[in-house]
Amino acid sequence: MEFLNELSKIIVQGLSSLGVWYDILVNFFGVIAIILLVMSFQMKSRIKLLLVFILSQSTWIIYFVLQGDLASGIMCTIAIIMSLIFMQREKHKWANSIFWLFFFVALMLTCSILTFKDWRDLFPLLGNVLTAISFFTLNDKLLRTINIGTYLCWMGNSISKLYIVALISDTLTLISVIVSLIRLKKQTQTEK
Repeated sequence: MEFLNELSKIIVQGLSSLGVWYDILVNFFGVIAIILLVMSFQMKSRIKLLLVFILSQSTWIIYFVLQGDLASGIMCTIAIIMSLIFMQREKHKWANSIFWLFFFVALMLTCSILTFKDWRDLFPLLGNVLTAISFFTLNDKLLRTINIGTYLCWMGNSISKLYIVALISDTLTLISVIVSLIRLKKQTQTEK
């Protein structure tokens, strides 16, 4: 893992020579990730939510790598793989096993231990564990409710590491989750 930390430092040092263009590049990926993440919770179906979430996480990986934050980038990578498997729950019996939930939580914990720098790296771990639990569920309301905790954890990560763009994203996504819960409740009441 030390190799990856060194590689991350080299990337940041190399690109930071771009000056203000480096900041623009980092924040460009942050803004794209924000838009996709906020959109994901407005999707009506669980599968569409997961697809847009995967696109968002792909963009967040670039953002975090450019920031030199390997721990957050690895957690986003795990979230993508996990989402791809959890998307298969309704189609394939193998993906419906509780094994996958425990597997991804153990994988996140292992990667977190290997990339651990300080206490702030606990936020992405907790956020992703909650994401795993929420995406494993097939209940749309429960998925969104658990994600309130997810984005409170990511807000803690963003505040503690001074990621302004990510904090904006976490705040907007939290609002999006709450709005989607309200919309889901109204939709349920209308159907009754």
